[in-house]
Amino acid sequence: MRRSRSDMGIVEDFCESKGYGLVAELGLEWLVGSWEHWAMAVSTGQIGTVRAEHINMLDGRQILHEIMDAMPEEVSESLRVRICAADAIFLESTIPLANSRA
Repeated sequence: MRRSRSDMGIVEDFCESKGYGLVAELGLEWLVGSWEHWAMAVSTGQIGTVRAEHINMLDGRQILHEIMDAMPEEVSESLRVRICAADAIFLESTIPLANSRA
């Protein structure tokens, strides 16, 4: 259920203004949890070959970066620790491709 504009916090307002409606609706905790879940799925090979899903999750990580950059005081230390841990899992499980175009 979508929250009313008056019930939204600063992060949700930011996401709404950027067009990140799902994040505005479900919140930062949901976005962090989604990134953690995806990083773990990648590390255990439990992902499919659906490229769009992978791109969506990387977009989610980019949104996390934007939030942390724009309003660092709104992201708690415990969320930062979780994000960094998921980043480490993801990076250990992937191989960067230079100049890749797929």
